[in-house]
Amino acid sequence: MQNAKVVKVRGTSKGITDVKRLTLSDNKLTHDASFQSIDEYTAKKEFANGTTEINFRDSYKFNIAAFELAKLLGLGDMMPVTVERKWNGKNGSMSWWLPVKMDEQQRMKNKVSPRMWRPGTGKCTG
Repeated sequence: MQNAKVVKVRGTSKGITDVKRLTLSDNKLTHDASFQSIDEYTAKKEFANGTTEINFRDSYKFNIAAFELAKLLGLGDMMPVTVERKWNGKNGSMSWWLPVKMDEQQRMKNKVSPRMWRPGTGKCTG
């Protein structure tokens, strides 16, 4: 992901941080990845729903940190590989694109209860 050529670019239908869906190829493998370059800090952020957050921060660096932390905890295979990469003149996080069967908004709308891992049992609830 760090060196493959970007062969196609498109937007995504969700979110507000201008995430791009990129098709990457190294002439051996072609696969999609997401690219997020947001790195925003403001002392006070007012949202469209009327809420306010003090010391607001949103950064692509959080995606990279989450993946690195997951690896340290032995959970790296539970989330997509995420690396830092410069693309189109911007630094950002690039994550292996995974097809989604249901996002959180759809899950809540359909009232689907999330499955929870039960430590020590090898089973999930739900």
